[in-house]
This record gives sequence, structure tokens and C-alpha cells, in this order.
Amino acid sequence: MNFRKRLYESKILMSVATMGMIAGIVWPYLFHPATQLGKDLSHAWCGMLLGFSITVNLGAAWMKSWQRRSDGKHAPGP
Repeated sequence: MNFRKRLYESKILMSVATMGMIAGIVWPYLFHPATQLGKDLSHAWCGMLLGFSITVNLGAAWMKSWQRRSDGKHAPGP
């Protein structure tokens, strides 16, 4: 199985999304910028990580249900 097909496995996507969620939750506790611009950028980065995590989790769940409906005959993507 090549890397591109393996990238579409829901287990791998769920683990990547979980790492993004953990990083997004822990981010504000690790970095305390001094300026308002730094605080805004840190808050934006945290929100981006959490949004990425939610999106990938939903995509992995949809992909898993899609594969179950099609009995795993087709793999999504090229």
C-alpha cells in the first residue's frame, strides 16, 4: 500500500486530528506573548489548530461511513 492511499485511512486522519486538538488546547498555556499583536496571533494560531482538528475529524468520520456504505470497494481520492 503506498503512502497516498494510506493517507486516506480514517485511523491516521483521526490521530492527526487528535494531535492538532491537543496542540490547540495546550498552545495558550505554553506561550504568553507580551504585546497585543502577539496575543492576537497566538489566539489565531490556537483557533486555526482547533478548526483544523474539527474539520479533519469530521472528514475522517464521513470517510469511514462512506467506506462502510460502499463495502470498502472504492478508496477515495486519485
